[in-house]
Formats: sequence, structure tokens, C-alpha cells
Amino acid sequence: MVSIIVPVYNLDTEEKQNLFIESINTVDDSNNLWINMCFIYNQCDMNSDRVFGILFHEMYHKLLNHAIRFNKKFPKKDRDHLIRNGLFGSINLKSNLAMDLEINTTMVEDNIVTKKFWEIMGGSYNKDYTGLTWEEIYDNHGTEVYDDYIEILCFSAVQQEETALSEKMSP
Repeated sequence: MVSIIVPVYNLDTEEKQNLFIESINTVDDSNNLWINMCFIYNQCDMNSDRVFGILFHEMYHKLLNHAIRFNKKFPKKDRDHLIRNGLFGSINLKSNLAMDLEINTTMVEDNIVTKKFWEIMGGSYNKDYTGLTWEEIYDNHGTEVYDDYIEILCFSAVQQEETALSEKMSP
């Protein structure tokens, strides 16, 4: 399990720069940890408690072997079929949301961070998932978790649009 810190330079368009700045840290299929220093700087405000919480969360993905368990639940040999049928994107997102709930709930219940931490950082938390694996959350609550996430995204997009509109209309 090799952790890699990746600073990226020479992003040639503003769109790529904004995407990179907003991209979160991640653990890939090989269980490598990729840390986006722009995310740490911009979203965590270089606050040591926030940086610790986010890095701890990402390390939890590694410690719980989420990439390996995902590959076991959804073997690579079956993915072409899922991709062709347009199912892999939602499966991947639902899985990641369930993994994040497993981690975030554990971190709160173990007093590593508070529930307020996830409210500030925009992370998901639900006490009802205490003690459940991501597979159990996915199998029993995946659609509900996904729908909640999409609702939050839509609400956020509407809020941003309304803010932009009101700023345009202001004298």
C-alpha cells in the first residue's frame, strides 16, 4: 500500500484548474492514496484538525481495503457489461457513498471527529449506519443514500444558480 502525494502543475485551462482545485483526495483501484494539495489548501483552509480528519478518512479507505472489497463485489471482468449498460457510474458512486458513510460514522462513534466536522466538510454521516460495513449499507440502503446525495447536489446547484442570479440583478 503505497501512498502518493501528487502535486500537479501546468493545468492549461481555467476549467481544468477549477476541476483540480475542487477534486477531493482519493484511493484508487490499486489502493494508492492520492492527495490533492489544492483541496487540502482550499477546502480545509489549512486547518490542522480538518486536514487530519480528511487524511484520516482517506487512510481509513486503505485500512478497510475498500478498493479490494469493491473489486471483489464488482469484479473487473463484469464491468464492461455494467459500463455498456450505463450502470457502472451509479454503482461506483453508490459504493463510494456507502464507503464514506461506513468511515464517517465510525470516525464519529470512535470520537476521532465530531458530527459537526462532517457538516462543515460536507461529508455524509448517519448514526443509523453505526457498525455496518459499506457492503451492508450499499445492499440495504444504497438507493436511499444515492437519492439523498443527488437531492443535496440538486439543492446546492439551485442555491448557486439563485445566488448568481441575485448577484446579476443587484445594482
